[in-house]
Amino acid sequence: MDDTVILMNEVENDGKTVHLYLSPLYKNYVAYGISAYIVSRVVSTVECGYDYDAQMPMVKLDGQQLAKLGMSTCQPVSIQREHAQLKVEHIYDEEGYDRWASYVRSQYAQDDLFKI
Repeated sequence: MDDTVILMNEVENDGKTVHLYLSPLYKNYVAYGISAYIVSRVVSTVECGYDYDAQMPMVKLDGQQLAKLGMSTCQPVSIQREHAQLKVEHIYDEEGYDRWASYVRSQYAQDDLFKI
C-alpha cells in the first residue's frame, strides 16, 4: 500500500472509519492513527507501536484479533486484499486519541519502531 494513501486516509478520518492494510512486512493487517486507536478500543489485545516516519501510532492484528474486530459493531464498506475499510459506531474522541497516541509514542524508542 502506498504510504501517501495511508497518511491521507488517516488525516481525513473523522473517527467513524477504520482503515486496515495488509502489511507484507508483518504478514498481518495493520492500522494507523485514528484507525489504530479505534481498533485498540475494540480489540484490547492488539500489539501497539509507533511509526516515527509517519508520525502515527499503529497496531498489528493477527487473524484472531481480525475476527474479533469483524464480530464487533464494525460494518464493512470496502474490502480488498490490501485495504479494508470499515464503518464503526462512535468510539472516537479527540482527547482520548491524543492521550493514547502520546502514551504509545512514549513507549517506543526511535530504534524500536514499526514501519509502514
